[in-house]
Amino acid sequence: MKRKRAATLRIMAVMASAMLGSSFYIFTTYAATIRHGVAAAVHAENGFGPGYVTVSEEAQTSAASGDTTSTYAVNDHKTVNANAASESSIDNVASLSTTDTINDAYKTVVTTTSEIGNDKTVTDFDGSYDYTTPVKSDDEAWADLQKAPAGGGNKGGWGNSYSGANSIPLGNIDEATMHTYSGYSRSSDTTSKVIYLTFDEGYENGYTPTFLDVLKKHGIHGTFFVTGSYLKSQPDLVKRMVAEGHIVGNHTMKHPSMATITTHEAFWNQLKSNSDLFYQTTGYQMPRFYRPPEGSVSTAQLQEAQAMGYRTILWSVAHLDWNVKKQPSRETALATLNRRIHPGAIVLLHCVSSTNASILDELLTGWEQQGYTFSTLDKIS
Repeated sequence: MKRKRAATLRIMAVMASAMLGSSFYIFTTYAATIRHGVAAAVHAENGFGPGYVTVSEEAQTSAASGDTTSTYAVNDHKTVNANAASESSIDNVASLSTTDTINDAYKTVVTTTSEIGNDKTVTDFDGSYDYTTPVKSDDEAWADLQKAPAGGGNKGGWGNSYSGANSIPLGNIDEATMHTYSGYSRSSDTTSKVIYLTFDEGYENGYTPTFLDVLKKHGIHGTFFVTGSYLKSQPDLVKRMVAEGHIVGNHTMKHPSMATITTHEAFWNQLKSNSDLFYQTTGYQMPRFYRPPEGSVSTAQLQEAQAMGYRTILWSVAHLDWNVKKQPSRETALATLNRRIHPGAIVLLHCVSSTNASILDELLTGWEQQGYTFSTLDKIS
């Protein structure tokens, strides 16, 4: 009893501290499994950098499958009861957590939102990617970049050839060679039915909220590659991507053809200025995943990206979806994507596509029915 009371007091103290100095907060509590116990990542939108509240081992309690308890997920088989938070005397807090059913994997889902005052937003991460993952320092990245070869990308762009339906495609560069330089068009595991969803964001065409809603419906996390212009024009959508646990990757500052980027300085500026803008927008360091515009890549640029701490992400499944004036029909898009899907695929979809927005739910449902599961790029090998 004393231990439970101590854990409750710690949670209440954190909540009270977060409210000081402002009058509006929205508390969104997401069940998330994080490496060393429970971590509620509290991030004020108008501040920089994440703050963490870690619930100690003594506060952890076991929960059997099917229990209905308001909880944060801890590791794979433990939970922390958060009910006491809603019983506190903090004014205007209807509830800081919900009563959810713990599934067979002992993980909880979804949450509620409560308003306090009218000033800031405090958000817990819902999802997969841990935005506190350390990244390579600028000094180290710049020093290592000088040791890499410099050179433009392939003017023809990235492409895949397929030997048959659902076959493992061959790309412009041998996959094993790309992996040597932290480059991927697919996973090296081509037997497990795992898919990695990625989305390119050069500009907003009104469909990204639909993409995010569908991903949330399916409980899937993906990677959104954003440009500098997208960050400038759509900061709220980028913050939503972060808050919902998606990876936000680097699609360069100005989306040039990488065939024209032939010096270390030019390569550095395209990636570094975009990652700086992401930090200014979200308060977090940009995850080190990079997609070259137009798929223009070379072994030299693979090595440059690797030197800066990035993985270069291409794709093994895509279709002609980027031209908003010449969109494929639903039937054509679904047929092409279903014919090309394969185990270990990195899927590229453009969020400017009205067709993609209309088929995504059906597409994901079909792949799930075929036995595919979804993972994120930080877990690819």
